[in-house]
Parts: sequence; structure tokens; C-alpha cells
Amino acid sequence: MQTLLRASDGGLWIGLQSGALLRLDPASGQSRPLVTGTTVSAAGAVTPLLETPDGRIWVGRDKGLALHRLDGSLLHLLQHDPRLPDGLAGNQVTSLLQDLAGWIWVDGFGLGLQRHNPANQAFRVRSADLDPGSPRWLACCSIISSGCGWTPAWPDCTA
Repeated sequence: MQTLLRASDGGLWIGLQSGALLRLDPASGQSRPLVTGTTVSAAGAVTPLLETPDGRIWVGRDKGLALHRLDGSLLHLLQHDPRLPDGLAGNQVTSLLQDLAGWIWVDGFGLGLQRHNPANQAFRVRSADLDPGSPRWLACCSIISSGCGWTPAWPDCTA
């Protein structure tokens, strides 16, 4: 097991290193795979999970992002495309967070810190290190009580 999320409907989302994504239904107690068969390895390991107030579940993976409805149905797959300047800067997502203004923050290996505006679907790179050989990466982000964001970057832990 890689990550867990208790959703607002009581469902439990379970992300696995293998790429499998399961949803445990609170009413029936039954688990249902949301990614199965050959698509599991193609989807990549599940890293962070985030539920937004609109009932969407953001699934970070080491091969991009997936956006699901609360019932588990897939809405969108987002992956890096160098032809899209406002797209995801890389695919290895390690952290997802929604700030107090409703923006989604995405960070990870080689993609820097990006801010997503749910109103227009664009991503903006806030700090990128797109050199594939670079040891610098962002692994987590958090919002403190003042509303400020904090993101340490390895290896020098600058925020």
C-alpha cells in the first residue's frame, strides 16, 4: 500500500505501488478496482491522493495525474506533453495540495512546483528544474495556518 484517502462520502481510496487503485464502498464494504489489467503498470505507482470540495479525487502517479469523480469514474488523465506550455511540466507527481483560494499545487521529481487553476485547466510552473540529471526534487508541500505554502526541495531543503 502506497497511500490512503478517506473521502467525504466515507469511501476509502487505496493507492498501490503497483499502480492499482481501489475504492472501498462504505455502504457495501466491497472494494472495487478502478485501474485493472495491463493499464495498472501503464498508469504508474499511485503517490498522493487529494479530494477537492467539488467531489473530485486527484490521483498523483509517477506517470502523471488522473482526475476521478467521487464514485470512482475517470474524468481526465493528465500527462506531460512538451508541446503544451501550460501543461504538466513532468510526470512524477509526489505531492498534491489545495490551498485556501482553491488552487491545486502539484510538485514532484523534475517538474518543480506548479499551480493549477481549476477554472481554466492551465498549469503554471512556479519553480522548475527540468534537467533530467538534476538531483534536486520536490517531495511534499503543505499549507500552514497563516495560509502560506511551504515546499522543501532536496538536497538543500530550501523552501
